[in-house]
Amino acid sequence: MRAALCASYCRNPDEGESPWCCTKETCVDSDPSSWDYCDVCARPPPPAWECKDGQLIGNGFDYDEDVAKTEKGQACKWWSGVKDERGYKYASTKYGFGSTERK
Repeated sequence: MRAALCASYCRNPDEGESPWCCTKETCVDSDPSSWDYCDVCARPPPPAWECKDGQLIGNGFDYDEDVAKTEKGQACKWWSGVKDERGYKYASTKYGFGSTERK
């Protein structure tokens, strides 16, 4: 089951390689400073998660814990406020959540 894009917690809405979050208000692949992966194995994972040697096994599609910092220690932005390169909020139907409001 897909985890909700709530607060500023690390998630994997695009089913990429690992949970990540946005670090700027506009979050695009072409700007690596606008997002980063999260170290969800830095603390004991919940029972549904498996980490081996500090690495997540799988892609974390359903990760729903409360890690809210990137691997580099940057604070994650709230999902409801960030947009992709087309101006769509991440909390939208494009990613399986909410409405497709544009700002």
